[in-house]
Amino acid sequence: MFSQVKNNKAKMTLSSDPINTLENLIAKNKTKSISIYLVLILAILIFLALLPVIKIDISSQSRGIVRSTTDNVPVTSLVNGKVTFVNLKNNRVVQKGDTLVQLTQENLDTEKATNQEVSSTVQDRVHDLSLVVLGKSDTLKTPALQQEWYSYASKQSELQSKIAQAKIGYDRNKQLYDKVDDWLNPKQLTQ
Repeated sequence: MFSQVKNNKAKMTLSSDPINTLENLIAKNKTKSISIYLVLILAILIFLALLPVIKIDISSQSRGIVRSTTDNVPVTSLVNGKVTFVNLKNNRVVQKGDTLVQLTQENLDTEKATNQEVSSTVQDRVHDLSLVVLGKSDTLKTPALQQEWYSYASKQSELQSKIAQAKIGYDRNKQLYDKVDDWLNPKQLTQ
């Protein structure tokens, strides 16, 4: 195969046809390729020359966040209440500190009173616990701690009475044991 290619090349160079010679073929293709390159260079130069004349807005600047028109923006509050006044309109510019919604304070007043009541109850309980630690139970304010203190005092007195009864029983049994021990003492029996 390689020999065939060599033979074909040799035949081409030794062609007897004066029009289809290798030099004529190269000259024709060279002219076409140079014309293509010239057209491309000319187009690039025209494009570069027209750049200052053609104005295309490539970028735009604006402030804010781009959102869909169907996207809802939630407005939340830290407290609960009934809405009495709404100062919102579509596409209206708002600034920090603007009043958008007003709420009633009925629930807030109730919640404040409840929190104050709970606070005073907790303070009374802390005061009573400090009195219990010191052993002063006569000025307790909270009923729950008074009940617990009375329950504790009754259990304490019950246990003290059991201890007293156990001590009496122990003393009696000790006396009986000592009498029996003296009676059965072998030293006295031997004398």
